Amino acid sequence: MAACRTLDVLLGAGPDVRAAAPMALAVGAHTYGISVLGRAEVTGAAPETAGRALTATATAATLASLACLRGGTPGRAAASALIAAYLTTSGRAQAALRVDPAPDRVRQAVRMSILGLIPLQAAAVAGRGRLAEAGALLGALPLGRWLSARMATS
Repeated sequence: MAACRTLDVLLGAGPDVRAAAPMALAVGAHTYGISVLGRAEVTGAAPETAGRALTATATAATLASLACLRGGTPGRAAASALIAAYLTTSGRAQAALRVDPAPDRVRQAVRMSILGLIPLQAAAVAGRGRLAEAGALLGALPLGRWLSARMATS
């Protein structure tokens, strides 16, 4: 799944594949983290599982930072804030698994990680200086949270 999501972003880049590679890899790392957690939704997570998910999230944030924060685009500050929001959305629920790796907490971490893709993608858009589009994308987060509270997310 992670490879598919990476290739999906690269496909959308058109001829600018080299510039899109860090963000494509960020989305792939993020998806890998969700996949690792998804396997533990029924049985609960081992400490290594939570660690791998957190490592994937940190890797995604680092790669997104490389993609979004280089150059002098006007969206650098917004991209930084959105990457922080991504880490808060995904990372906090994943870190909680180190204390309580029960299946219901794993499902919550998967849900929050899926929702974390929204600020991650908004950071990519903001990092290219397209702040209105990033804001519109981020506007989907409250709706996503509302919907994910009413139906299974994974």
